Amino acid sequence: MKTAVIIQARKGSQRLPNKIVKPFFQEKGILEILIREVKKLELPVIVATTTHEIDDEVEQLCQKEKVSCFRGSEENVLERFVKASRTGDYDVVYRVCADNPFLSVSYMKELESAWEDSLDYICHRDGFGHPAMKTHFGFFAEMVRVSALEKVLSVTKDPLYLEHVTNFVYEHPDMFSLHWLTMPDFLRHRNDIRMTVDTEEDFRTMQELYQLKIEKNWESMDELVVWLDNHPEFLTGMKKNIKANTK
Repeated sequence: MKTAVIIQARKGSQRLPNKIVKPFFQEKGILEILIREVKKLELPVIVATTTHEIDDEVEQLCQKEKVSCFRGSEENVLERFVKASRTGDYDVVYRVCADNPFLSVSYMKELESAWEDSLDYICHRDGFGHPAMKTHFGFFAEMVRVSALEKVLSVTKDPLYLEHVTNFVYEHPDMFSLHWLTMPDFLRHRNDIRMTVDTEEDFRTMQELYQLKIEKNWESMDELVVWLDNHPEFLTGMKKNIKANTK
């Protein structure tokens, strides 16, 4: 089974342009931090960006970090993702979003350990039944079979499913073989934690927390969550932004 990690990334975010490349920690952008993190899996890494000239900088960063860069449609993200997967004839890919600086490689390894040949898709799910990718945690990735994505591309032109790469797969359990992993207890029933970056306020908050993560050498996300519970002012801001940026 040929497996790769694909990071979905573009600079042209409407709410916060350039968020993936602007200095985030020690002059490194979020995308650069993510690339270095997922390299720990020792798998091929592809950054799937757009053909828009604004994303030339993304391609240059990939060259600097010695990872592959695929450039495709800005609007049809599913097609871009499938074509990126085909560049190495991969059977299964991890999908990583470039606005999640706290992505956990440990949770990605859990997906790999639980993967079976019969599956089309695997991801974590919270205690409310929400797929991890529809939460605001920002800790998780997902694994999907490329042939499943190709099937989606052939059966729907709905803009929702072309923009959100895997939604059609996990919304159609009658068509695909799905497997859900349960989130750890400290996250399972939380709906007040937001560790993803969509806005300038998100960016500043995540910068502060990432600095703390490095200074305190937090090795797991539960340490971060314990800290948040002792600093409710952060959770108050997160709850406000969860409401304002419903997934």
